[in-house]
Amino acid sequence: MLFAGGRSSAEMKECAATTETTVLLQTTSSVVQHTPVSPLPELTSFATVTLSSKSDISTSSTSSVVADLSVIANLLPNTESKWSRWSPWSDCTQTCGSGTRHRNRTCVAINDKAVFAPISCAGKSNQMKSCAEWKCPVAPFVTVHPESKVRMPGQSVTFCCEGEGNPQPEIEWFKENNVIDKSFYNHNNTLEINDVQGLNGSYRCRAINQFGSEFSNEADLKVLENSEDSCSSMPSSNNVTLPPGCFVNGTNSTTVDVGECEPIACVMRGVNYSSSCSDPPLCCGPLFTESVLVKCGFAISFGLSVIKGCGCGKCFEKETFISGVVIGPDGSPATFVDLVFKGKSVGSTDTDGKFSFPVPKTTRRAVVTFKDQMNNKFVEEDKLFVVEEGQTAVYTVKLREKPAPVIFNASEPLDVPLGSDSSDSFADLELPENALLTEDGSIFSGNAKATVSVTDPRNQSDIESAPGDFSSMNEDGEEELLQTFGMIKVNLEDDNGKQLTMSKPMKVYLDPEKLNLTVSGGIRLYWLDKKTGRWREAGKFLLEDGKNRRRKRSGRTFLAVNVTPSLAKHDLNFDTPSERVALRVTITKDTTNDNYASDKVLVRVICLNPNGYMEKVTVNRLACVVILRNADCYVQALNLRENIFYEPYPNSIETKDIFKNVGGSIVSSKGKGTTIKSFRFNSILNGSDGPTYSVNSAGEEKCTVSLNSALAPQTKTAQFVFKIPESISSYNLLRRVNNWPEESDKSKCFVRVVHEGKKAIFMASGYKGKNFGDGELYGYHVKSSEPETPGSSKQVVCLQFRCPPENTRNKAVFLLVTPLSTTKNIDIKFNEMNSRLKVVDIFPECSGITHPNNALGKRFCAPYWLKALFTFKDSTRCFQERNSTHLTFQ
Repeated sequence: MLFAGGRSSAEMKECAATTETTVLLQTTSSVVQHTPVSPLPELTSFATVTLSSKSDISTSSTSSVVADLSVIANLLPNTESKWSRWSPWSDCTQTCGSGTRHRNRTCVAINDKAVFAPISCAGKSNQMKSCAEWKCPVAPFVTVHPESKVRMPGQSVTFCCEGEGNPQPEIEWFKENNVIDKSFYNHNNTLEINDVQGLNGSYRCRAINQFGSEFSNEADLKVLENSEDSCSSMPSSNNVTLPPGCFVNGTNSTTVDVGECEPIACVMRGVNYSSSCSDPPLCCGPLFTESVLVKCGFAISFGLSVIKGCGCGKCFEKETFISGVVIGPDGSPATFVDLVFKGKSVGSTDTDGKFSFPVPKTTRRAVVTFKDQMNNKFVEEDKLFVVEEGQTAVYTVKLREKPAPVIFNASEPLDVPLGSDSSDSFADLELPENALLTEDGSIFSGNAKATVSVTDPRNQSDIESAPGDFSSMNEDGEEELLQTFGMIKVNLEDDNGKQLTMSKPMKVYLDPEKLNLTVSGGIRLYWLDKKTGRWREAGKFLLEDGKNRRRKRSGRTFLAVNVTPSLAKHDLNFDTPSERVALRVTITKDTTNDNYASDKVLVRVICLNPNGYMEKVTVNRLACVVILRNADCYVQALNLRENIFYEPYPNSIETKDIFKNVGGSIVSSKGKGTTIKSFRFNSILNGSDGPTYSVNSAGEEKCTVSLNSALAPQTKTAQFVFKIPESISSYNLLRRVNNWPEESDKSKCFVRVVHEGKKAIFMASGYKGKNFGDGELYGYHVKSSEPETPGSSKQVVCLQFRCPPENTRNKAVFLLVTPLSTTKNIDIKFNEMNSRLKVVDIFPECSGITHPNNALGKRFCAPYWLKALFTFKDSTRCFQERNSTHLTFQ
């Protein structure tokens, strides 16, 4: 056998007998052991090194190496090594759902040598195998909720319900709070009733298995008297204030009662309802209208549509959207933040921090993850949104800046203080040593980084940044609100940013003194289930003597809980269930500004002692919010479309009656560039006169009754009322008259109008035909202009119109833009930058438009082919796009 350098084995033996020593070098890596080495595995390449007594070095290769004795000693292989016995298998990293076990061994030398040398053994030093390869038990949750229905006597109805869990849950049905006996109504996932006579009321289902249960949302069954349809034929009053300088023709009236049909689901006689989960999309709407002539000065007039009769008909099915704005701690927009819903990307925030995306119509609670992967400035946050079918849930999401990571040796235990201020922590987090695993499941050693996001219950700003409402399900499946005593989310990485996972439980210690807790506690550990948007209980905090703590010994008593590895990656919440009340909040109707028309208003209730916050978006100017009972609370109303806080109504001088039952006052606080006014009150339950109500069928019926209903409470104590700030003086009126469906947030069309001088009011009317006849009117938008920038003489207004339809023969909308109130006559001309609009006449559908002599307005065509010129996400974006297509008045 020949070795490197061409020497035979005989020559090697001969060389070994001389005063020089020859050793073999392995070119692969080895482990340094402070004992002599044992036999090496077969080597792939070798080199011979000669060490003389004079400590000079030569090799048989063409190059030479110079090193001191210690370096050479570290390279000397000892050919007498072996593996130790395998260690016992570790505990499984999971109790279910497929985990891993580990064991290891050490390469050791057999014979002692005088020189410290590296050793090497063939094979791996650790092994891993799968364990707990069975599905985890999962408490059930409802995935399909029954829908409210309206019927007439003799008609049938079907309610549907589905749930998930492990094992698969059974479905029970309830009317009011009474279980429905299967011997009377044979049911499973569907409940079918052949004749609804006398069976009106509330229905709900419950998914149940041995690990828990959950009730669905309630579905109301309204059984109405026999009639042609269930809608009230008489519209309710809806007064609209006309633009300045405009009057009803022949009168001095500046207001018109245009009427309103309550947009609720309805039923028609003679309709055959099949055994389906969802009814045909029928709702109350206008059946009969008439036009009222409005004149503005001598030259301008338009027809205002007035509803004279309501009835049941097909209604437009709206998409369900989640939208809003993401901000940082200082209120500035958080740009280019990625959004993830159900494991899939659904977009990112824009340069204003805004976002919008559709969700399935059955969605009721959605957990969205916000990831700041571009700027890497903010903590990855999970946020819960509560949505209603066909509504746009609009929220403000506040992200927290990333805290500095804690760098630690993974082979040693780690203690992290928890609190907004580390010098005043309310709890501690302990991680055991050798508890981190790499992506391949092997034990990680070396420096790791722990980033711990903390929600301090003593800090109101932290509470507002929490993932969402504090609700869970008790063992009976009923919703319960939680009083939080802190929240954390832990992220573990190696030096290269690769994720690490826990293999051992970590431990949380709560300090009762810092949280004003009794020693008995009653605190529980919860984790956020992204599928359901609910907090799920995972354990209880138990008393522990501080003298027994491994690292921070203390003479005081703590509340401690173990967090299993499978929960360590989730949002964690330290809570206890709390009693609830329902709070009724309403918004006054504005007759001059649709942007503040009282819907898409976020009602936010922040409670302290106990701590928590709840949010709900108004529907038909009303929100019934379930909140913590016996707490010191603040309620605010925010129009998220315009980012304007509403004001409590009436003013502070007239609030004596409002606080009759709950005490409190109107308070002011400073926000970013604004003053926020809130109702402050005690969430006690004092009688049934409001504004708080019992969380039961009777109380919720009073809390949720429509403002248009004859049963709506009339007392001054019935609700907290908010109004539009008096500082809002702009005029904004949008009316859909005929075949103008509500568009998604990504497909609204606007025309941008620019003029110099004082504020003016403009009107854009959209028509189906180029004759601009009243019978072809889609609708109109009347709005005040605003300075392009503060102090600027240039005024801008964005007027919305029906987008050009794709699937019609003409594929165009014909627009008339008219100034309604100005100080002088205005001629119109196009800006040079938008000369592309001049070519619209080449499209056949746009040719032949006539312009009346001495007309103040401008007629033009918006073809489908040029839809992109007019499409904006919202009016704010249109206003900001200075180079967009626009009309110039002068």
